[in-house]
Amino acid sequence: MPNVSPFAANLAVVVLESLLYGLYVSLASCTLYVMMTRRRERLNGTPRFYRSSLFSPVALGALALFITVTTHWLLTVARLFLAFHHWEDGPGPRLFYSDFSHITEVLKYGFCVGSLFIGDSLLIHRLWVVSGFRLRTIVFPIVTVTGLLPFGVGLTYQMSAYTSNDSMFQASYRLWTTGLCICCSCTAIYTTAFIWYKLWNLSRVLESFGSRGLSNIIRIFADSAALYATFGIFHLVSYQCSSNVQLIALDCLPVILGISNLLVQIRLHWDLAQKPESPTSLL
Repeated sequence: MPNVSPFAANLAVVVLESLLYGLYVSLASCTLYVMMTRRRERLNGTPRFYRSSLFSPVALGALALFITVTTHWLLTVARLFLAFHHWEDGPGPRLFYSDFSHITEVLKYGFCVGSLFIGDSLLIHRLWVVSGFRLRTIVFPIVTVTGLLPFGVGLTYQMSAYTSNDSMFQASYRLWTTGLCICCSCTAIYTTAFIWYKLWNLSRVLESFGSRGLSNIIRIFADSAALYATFGIFHLVSYQCSSNVQLIALDCLPVILGISNLLVQIRLHWDLAQKPESPTSLL
């Protein structure tokens, strides 16, 4: 795999993450508006305090994810200005982007881990709803998402102690990064496969009775899950190949996770707008 410098990788991140973030904001605005409108309709007649859609677990998770993704993007932009603040110093920007212990970089890693934790938790909630609220189906993903936290915290702390003599690909960093990637991948693969199977099985039953199946929902769910999984696998492979391209994949992973979650939400609310009683509307 071709290698690039941390400087070039971070410049690419600014452009790509900003582009994806613009798409994410557009989807988030549309999705949250539809969620609030539909929830008010379902709870019409109850006190105003309880009609707020912000008390929905899905809405709370989406809002928390939006905050962490937005903060991560703001740190990316802030680092660009900091890197070129002393542009007359020659190699200043290159030295800045090579210092992974800078407070802005450490914070970026922290918000990245937070985004992954929230996004994976939303996947688990979606699995819990689809499985008919059976706790045994979410035991494994709960274990993996719980394992994500110590690896994420360990990696963030390790980055704060980074020195010019260290390398992102040495054993101490590789342990935390690989563990983080494996936990995220296991959660995503397990929840995606289980939800896809349940929706596909339900679609077959509906079609056998002459009803419209869930083929559109299954397709958008598979596409959005593939988007997140592709970036996750790309990051893991590029990191194992000791390529700085992994920086691009890692920094774009939070916003990709947010987009993949919203793609499912907006399609579900669009397709099920006339059927609020459907259990899949809680996804």
